[in-house]
Amino acid sequence: MRERIASSLADLIAAGLLQEGDELPAERELAAILEVSRDSVRGALRLLAERGILEIGHGTRTRVRTSAATIDESRRFDLRQLPDLTDETVFDARRLLEPDLTRRAAERIDAPTLSRLAKLIDAQHDMLDDPVRFQISDREFHQSIFETAGNQVLIGFAAQAYAYAYTYRRDLMRHHDGIRIAIRHHEHIFEALQARDPDAAAAAMQDHIETIAMLLEAVDRQVEVRP
Repeated sequence: MRERIASSLADLIAAGLLQEGDELPAERELAAILEVSRDSVRGALRLLAERGILEIGHGTRTRVRTSAATIDESRRFDLRQLPDLTDETVFDARRLLEPDLTRRAAERIDAPTLSRLAKLIDAQHDMLDDPVRFQISDREFHQSIFETAGNQVLIGFAAQAYAYAYTYRRDLMRHHDGIRIAIRHHEHIFEALQARDPDAAAAAMQDHIETIAMLLEAVDRQVEVRP
């Protein structure tokens, strides 16, 4: 379990979603987000600290110590190694993968997974001004849906496409109401999954991805015209 948690956090750092200097939630809160024990969280944080990725202070929050470029270069498949990788090519992959996985998830989802998704969404309403906590919770939301779909190959591809470091993604989360919009989409996806409606679930995820792409493009234009 500690390896899984450590890998999840390392993925977020590798993608630039968590950045050098970011403070992680307290152990108790992180355990609640991930629905694991505090001992598992503590073990994962220590593991990443031993690798020089995190800095654990005494009486202070654990901080990200390293930059994305130094994380986990041993992956068997890494989007970042592909030539001509762009935001648009990654979004094309997400448009194909995530709606299909969400459709499959709607056919297979069980009550415990629905309960977990509901808890994640409920907690996200308290993260509107905290991109670090939201990114951790958002990844758990998407990953839970991927894993419910049941195809490990597709899950692996989708997880990497999700974690790709889009230009301006942090700006979107921090300054452009991106968290509030994402939560609203999560609620629509959840409603379709709860109804076990594959077509509605796929459409809700498709809308989520297209809206993110549109917002990121808008943020890109705003950044370009800044003096």
